[in-house]
Amino acid sequence: MNTELKRNKEGQAILFNQRIGLANLSDGQKILLQFCLALFAQEASLDSLIILMDEPENHLHPAALIEVLDKIIPHVSNGQIWIATHSINVLAHFDPMSIWYMEKGTISYAGNVPHKVLESLLGDEEEISRLSNFLLLPSQMASNKFAFESLFYPEVLLTGSEDHQIKQISSILEQRIKQGETLRILDFGMGKGRLLSTIIETADDIATIPSWIDYFGYDKFDTYKQQCESLLHNVYGDTAHRYFNTIQDILKICGEHSFDIIIMCNVFHEIDPHEWLNLFVSEFSISNLLKPSGDLIIVEDQLLAVGERAHLKGFLVFDELEFKKLFKITSE
Repeated sequence: MNTELKRNKEGQAILFNQRIGLANLSDGQKILLQFCLALFAQEASLDSLIILMDEPENHLHPAALIEVLDKIIPHVSNGQIWIATHSINVLAHFDPMSIWYMEKGTISYAGNVPHKVLESLLGDEEEISRLSNFLLLPSQMASNKFAFESLFYPEVLLTGSEDHQIKQISSILEQRIKQGETLRILDFGMGKGRLLSTIIETADDIATIPSWIDYFGYDKFDTYKQQCESLLHNVYGDTAHRYFNTIQDILKICGEHSFDIIIMCNVFHEIDPHEWLNLFVSEFSISNLLKPSGDLIIVEDQLLAVGERAHLKGFLVFDELEFKKLFKITSE
């Protein structure tokens, strides 16, 4: 129940800050309390107890039962726990080598004949197949949804400060900002501006942001230009030269080698490999935008949470090793 049983000044048992009789316990919680009291009454360490449980699934929610068992088992390292059950949920949770079954008054080891256990619980092969199909439904539906999403161009999302990618990027920025410098940043593939919106959301005072970040945005498409310019306006006022749709315009306004950090978040895999040379080596490239001491931050999800239409060559989702080989990075 994830709480502690205490006593008040009068010596009465207290649960959830109420006397037990007034705690409005559910039937399952009452069963758990009885179970705890039964264990306590043994006046022995759980370590060496032999615990017998008869169809505990009749009294507890399946997830709650599994949670209870997982909390007890580590404390019974020199004892035993025997569970009589008809719950497939319980059986599936444990190693098949730990399962025995009863048939016609005889107890047999079930580790190498799991089909007998399933047949005794469900009936024939048709019923087992129905259960199997039901358990596969979530993955099948997810697969179909992902395939459907992949017919369309990528959806641009706003995720907030708890997004793990945003946390990674923010951590790197904070390290640089602590050095006391104002960072000129280019958000390459700004989308709807999720990084800047998170910076605004987490800043103590939005008016202080320009003192530590000089922020610019680029996106190949101008679909969300108005939304991005609105974010930039909230921080910097004038947005005429802060949002771009071509690298040529960035170079024209900001100049060569003018950015401390360029961030590519979930962008790299969308770029056709034929465009890599133009993007990193040509006259109008990221290399010409970065300061010699600047950093290129590439953040990629290894598992795409949402399907998106790939370019003609498909998607290449690189991990750290592949990026090191691509950019010939030998250091850690």
